[in-house]
Amino acid sequence: MKQYFKDNPVLGNIAWHPVLRSGTPVDLTMLPLRVATLFTLPELREMAARGGTPQIILAIGPCSDPECPETKKDLLRWVIESKPTLAHHIFVDRRSAANYLGERKDD
Repeated sequence: MKQYFKDNPVLGNIAWHPVLRSGTPVDLTMLPLRVATLFTLPELREMAARGGTPQIILAIGPCSDPECPETKKDLLRWVIESKPTLAHHIFVDRRSAANYLGERKDD
């Protein structure tokens, strides 16, 4: 599994469901990994595309390693810019939000 993620860098994960830098959720059937969620990211995208998206609250937390210098700004950008909309409300850690907003200051 380590080799898979070395060959396919991830943007981040949502509820332990990894999203590749290309913006594609990882096909978990290819990995010895089971995500414990109500539905998968592909299922969420399908619901959103049908227009029947329930009110989704998404939490994007900081890296769990205290020494981790990375923020989740790229994952936050992916969620915000996804079409169709994946979440109606997003809770995010302060550093990731500040990094995301900082890169958008010229918009």
